[in-house]
Amino acid sequence: MNKKIVAIIIMFFTLILSTTFPAYAEEKNIKDEMAVKRETNLTCVTLSANGSAELDVTLNSYSGFSREFIINAVSNNTNGMILVYLYNPKGKLVSHDWIAGVNDATRWKLTLPSSGTWHVKLYAQGTTENTRCYVGWIQ
Repeated sequence: MNKKIVAIIIMFFTLILSTTFPAYAEEKNIKDEMAVKRETNLTCVTLSANGSAELDVTLNSYSGFSREFIINAVSNNTNGMILVYLYNPKGKLVSHDWIAGVNDATRWKLTLPSSGTWHVKLYAQGTTENTRCYVGWIQ
């Protein structure tokens, strides 16, 4: 076989094997709070007015290409936001500029997330009352 063809084939397979697949996040706002409450395996944490909380959520092995992470923030308060910091099992920050509205459910789709324990930091801003946050992975 021609040396150029062999070199091209080797280069092609080298490029394919060295390709990385980053986890892209896609944001979705969900208005139906009752539908979110029906989701399973969500952890509830209460944030005081302008407070913060940290928790761990587990992503078990799954099939498919992606999973959705959800924050459902419920409060008598009508304004404010929740800043979301999501860290993968290796401790790397994967959420960049994630914000969830109060009295809103927000989902982010992650491509090929790692199974294991994920760490979540939540910060309430602009709230005047406690906010219940339902946090976790959904299918």
